[in-house]
Amino acid sequence: MSTLPAKPGSGPVNVERERPRHRGISRKLSAGLDALVHGARTITDAAESAGMRREALSLALRKPHVQEELDRRVRDAMKRRGVKALANIEFLGDMAKSEYVRLEASKDLANRAGYIPPKEQPSSDGVLIVNIDLGDGRGPFVLHDGSQDGAGSHGPRLEGRVSP
Repeated sequence: MSTLPAKPGSGPVNVERERPRHRGISRKLSAGLDALVHGARTITDAAESAGMRREALSLALRKPHVQEELDRRVRDAMKRRGVKALANIEFLGDMAKSEYVRLEASKDLANRAGYIPPKEQPSSDGVLIVNIDLGDGRGPFVLHDGSQDGAGSHGPRLEGRVSP
């Protein structure tokens, strides 16, 4: 809400700026979408706060143009909230009392900046071993890719134990 003078010399007048709406979105439906984006826990709660019946809001949410509008509003809200979330993570990385919290916040910021740690260092002998457990009592199976204890046999092989 902003205040604008009605006429030069007169006092301020409150003017509520209306959010631009998608064609085919009523004021009540727009209020229902806002409620869904900004904290209504259920469609029933959103419909109540917008002065709609739950069924009407539910039916409207099935329409493609309403889904598109809801998606747009969610994206806009996430952009706004993302800035605040990043500021919170930076604050935690700098000021948290817990070393663990500072570490996790710093790791998260580093990941977002593109500094992603390697998942696992490759073994020095160049052998890749994958353990597979299917949970059916027949495993675990081990897939080896490399030499067989230096015996000269190269290539992948599958080992496993077979249950009786």
